Amino acid sequence: MQRTLVFLRHAKSDWADFTLSDFERPLNLKGIKDIRKVAKWLNDKLDRTPDLILSSSAKRTKETVDGLIPAFKVNESKIKYLDELYLAGLKSILNVMKNTSPTVQTLFIIGHNQGISEAAAFLSKQSVRFFKTSCGVILNFNTDNWDLYPYSGEVMSEIVCSEID
Repeated sequence: MQRTLVFLRHAKSDWADFTLSDFERPLNLKGIKDIRKVAKWLNDKLDRTPDLILSSSAKRTKETVDGLIPAFKVNESKIKYLDELYLAGLKSILNVMKNTSPTVQTLFIIGHNQGISEAAAFLSKQSVRFFKTSCGVILNFNTDNWDLYPYSGEVMSEIVCSEID
């Protein structure tokens, strides 16, 4: 069965208020603009709605998901905010994926570096770039579940915000 996985790093966050913890930082104006651009591009590229969006529970990743919702018209029941994805490493990301229902065919994971870039590199057959903000990769897998093998994903496209018109 064909499965599609989208790894996306959160959009650019705002550092203006130094009283906020890392977890509480919102997106800045550039980040809001960028994620809307990426959402439209992703929607055109995929031509399907994600079955599930798994996101870190940090404010900037939640606001990144908010930027995706209008383009995909995603039902809130298809979005899960997980504390274990906040600054998650490779092992935590793979564990979250492994526990995803096999009925999910298109999965988005919205997270943070360094873990999100490491997970993409670990699962991709091809080399992928380290993700800047609002960047990521679309990977395709031929498998029956989300317990994926290293280097088993085919890169459909890299998501590079600065290269999207």
